[in-house]
Amino acid sequence: MIDRMSNLPDEVAHNILAFLDITDLTRFGCVSKRCRELYLSTPSLDFDGFSDANTSTCSRRLMLLSSLDRFLLLHCAVNKIQRFRICWNNLLSEENPCFIEDVRFRVITWIHNAVRCKVEVLEVDVSVFEVRSYFLPSSVFLCGSLRSLLLSSLDLILKAPSLASSCNLECLKLEFVDIEDDKGFFKWISCSCKCIKELHLYHVFGIEQVIIESPSLKSFSFVHHTDSDLFPYLLLSISEKAQLFLKPQADDVKILSEVLRSITINRVEALVLNKETTMALLNGVFVPGLLKNVFHLSIHIGSFLDILVPEMVSMFGGTCNLRTLEIKSDPQFLDLKTDCSGFNMGYWRLQNLAFIPHLKEVTIELSNGSNGIELAAYMLEYAQNLKKMVIVHSPQQYSVMRKLNKSKRISSATVVFQEDQQRGNKKQRLR
Repeated sequence: MIDRMSNLPDEVAHNILAFLDITDLTRFGCVSKRCRELYLSTPSLDFDGFSDANTSTCSRRLMLLSSLDRFLLLHCAVNKIQRFRICWNNLLSEENPCFIEDVRFRVITWIHNAVRCKVEVLEVDVSVFEVRSYFLPSSVFLCGSLRSLLLSSLDLILKAPSLASSCNLECLKLEFVDIEDDKGFFKWISCSCKCIKELHLYHVFGIEQVIIESPSLKSFSFVHHTDSDLFPYLLLSISEKAQLFLKPQADDVKILSEVLRSITINRVEALVLNKETTMALLNGVFVPGLLKNVFHLSIHIGSFLDILVPEMVSMFGGTCNLRTLEIKSDPQFLDLKTDCSGFNMGYWRLQNLAFIPHLKEVTIELSNGSNGIELAAYMLEYAQNLKKMVIVHSPQQYSVMRKLNKSKRISSATVVFQEDQQRGNKKQRLR
């Protein structure tokens, strides 16, 4: 009897097998001769999903590593690798140094073999080398077939490749790696990566400044490392249609201001500000127009206090392109009896905020008083393009539904009332 997989064309079967990790793929290869052929010829390899039976002891891990070595050598002898993923973070830290040194050698060998097999997508998520850090093989950046590279490892150090080397990378994602020479590395991206479209840096060590000139870059993400007190200097000269995501952890608003002023593109896709940075902006050092190019903004105000509302207006006054707005507050303010209600619908009408007609999605976490409710009602009535509003409230604030019901009749947006998760998960949709 012929199974359904055996009747499928190789290309279709390989697309299905791409969803399997190496353990399940090996089991599939034992079913039949046809399955073994597909198993050995699949262009997508995922070294992940190892069971405890294969990793519980040092000897079992060595056997697993040896079997993976043999499989990769056999595969690379006759096939090209389109996608190769290595994910291994479950080795015990108390393993002896000799064993970890052996793992280091195996993983680097796997990367070399993937490069030899003209890999197009390479993903390395390995953090097991606790004896000392290791350098990524330079052959990776010299691989002409490589289009996408993801590196995630607390032990990995990147050295700047030679500027004379050409690179066809279209997507580069770095997470928790250490860049040895940030100036040289980003100069290499500017000079040698002529095709790069996406660059994402998440909690990367060793960065003091990012200076990039790349007309091909369409998406840039930067999440600041939490252990660093200073937000690196950013100077980007990239595509005007590029999307930019920044998440600074630094509390120094002056640094944030310098960062935003240095950006030379016309669109900041998303800006996420923590409570300290938001409060610093609201406490008198905010520069009008600083956020004029921000399209998606998330701020944390703590509470809708009367004294903070005028400062919020100052911030919003220079924000003319917002499409998505998220205003977070602290749950502890929900139980305060203080009634903050100094700014009603009439106040918000007088502000004539330029971004209101462009808004499409809004999330507001209510604190005490009615200031947040009044702001939500104003947006419902005057944001003509609003598609969805989420109101996060405490169990004691069900009256907001009645308050906003009148505004809801005017708006075509979907309004979702969500009870604060710390006090319950009940949700009710306003109809």
